Amino acid sequence: MDTLTDETRKASKQHRCNWCGNIIQKGEKYRHSVHVDGGDMWSFKSHLKCDQIFDAFYKVDHPYWEECTPEYFEESAIEYLRQHVCPSCPLWTKTEDYHGECGSPNWWRDCIDKLYCALVKDRKIEGEL
Repeated sequence: MDTLTDETRKASKQHRCNWCGNIIQKGEKYRHSVHVDGGDMWSFKSHLKCDQIFDAFYKVDHPYWEECTPEYFEESAIEYLRQHVCPSCPLWTKTEDYHGECGSPNWWRDCIDKLYCALVKDRKIEGEL
């Protein structure tokens, strides 16, 4: 895989984050990159917080981090939340796929800031609390 561009932009319209699936709001800064692999070319857009969370989960520990998918990202985020952020939350349900799943219908909107703050507090990423 080759990266053609990788930059921080300010959204002129709404986009969807390829990591968490939530909306990148107009006027919000986000990461935009364009990649090619073989005959395939695609763009990737993400919240800056999601990018930092991805870095904490993958770039440090996984030599093939370029192959990580949004599904792996979600699974890692869920596991970290379950273990370190809100282990006693009554919304957790057990599933066959993961060790647990948040029962909140808007778990990313409800919990992504909690996850980000926990990673900053645990010094896994640099940022503001």
